[in-house]
Amino acid sequence: MKNDIQILPYDSGAVSFNQYCVFKLFDGYENWTVMLVYRPPSTTQENTEQLARIIMESPPNTIIMGDFNLPGIDWQLLTSDSKGRPILEACAEKGLEQLEYFATHVKGNTLDLVLTDVPDKIRSVVSAGRLGRSDHEILIIEVDTRRPETQGQGKSWNWKQANWEAMRRKLSTVQWQEDFDGLTGDEAWTHLKGRLDAMVEEHVPERTRAGTKRPPWLSVDLLRLIRLKRRLWTKYKRSPTAENLEEYKKMEKTTGKQIKYVKKQVERRVAESKDKKIFYSYLKTKTKSRAGVGPICVEGQILTENVEIAEALNDYFGSVFREEEDGPPPSATPIPGRKRCSRVWFRPSQVKEKNPETQDKISSRSRRDYS
Repeated sequence: MKNDIQILPYDSGAVSFNQYCVFKLFDGYENWTVMLVYRPPSTTQENTEQLARIIMESPPNTIIMGDFNLPGIDWQLLTSDSKGRPILEACAEKGLEQLEYFATHVKGNTLDLVLTDVPDKIRSVVSAGRLGRSDHEILIIEVDTRRPETQGQGKSWNWKQANWEAMRRKLSTVQWQEDFDGLTGDEAWTHLKGRLDAMVEEHVPERTRAGTKRPPWLSVDLLRLIRLKRRLWTKYKRSPTAENLEEYKKMEKTTGKQIKYVKKQVERRVAESKDKKIFYSYLKTKTKSRAGVGPICVEGQILTENVEIAEALNDYFGSVFREEEDGPPPSATPIPGRKRCSRVWFRPSQVKEKNPETQDKISSRSRRDYS
């Protein structure tokens, strides 16, 4: 468990079902509610309804897991026998999804469930085999607790309103030869970038970027379908007739098909787009796990901080180079039959065509206009 995760108590209220425990986790960004459940096979229907009530009162960001002993529920067709119907209906009304469909019992039934309202934050649910003589599988659940990288509110440069003429005039008065005289390559680059950043702050206005968490495929028409499906479910709950249930299932299938169709259309447009930024931006939103560095072990000590890891890696990579000896550097032996390259020529248009993606945070528009 990560060191910065806090375990907090949780008040679940007064219910007669007592074979469960619930607690909260705080990962430094948001709260998670984790519930562990055991429902005996011979429990009463009243106990099952009490468990359904607990599920109905669960807050957002909830993960419910445990041995429910309800083999009569088909989580793919969303059908159930009389024993599991209260649990299935509670999950449907709360928007909880069941994340594993493989057999978790030696008899081939799926008795151990993983229910959550945030399935996109669950990286994986895998079986780790059985422990000793147990007839149930051990489940390993990997949860993504990193801060979501959404296009939230923030500041950005409004390049359309930039005063390009003023920046060109200012750049034309700079004596670059005098500015760069006596500077190393790194110092000259730092000086140049500082000048450009100062001009951007002076002549380019800022704008506030509106924040949104809506996925790119969620259109207004899809929102209407989803809301209509929710209204039909509420209608069925108030009046549980076969006609209302059939109407809800029909709308649920229609909504699911439409979502799949719109997603394919969006992904096709992204794939056919000539702008690589659009493709990689969409790919980043679909990536649930991102490779990182660390923690690493150095001489028996576990390093987790970024600065410590960077220093340890720097020391390791530096150890493979030998120290330079005093005196002039060795001269290169020319290769027989090869001509020496004395000059390299390239046109500014060739540089513009390449449009290098660097980490200097200077926009491509600035590089084009400054040149």
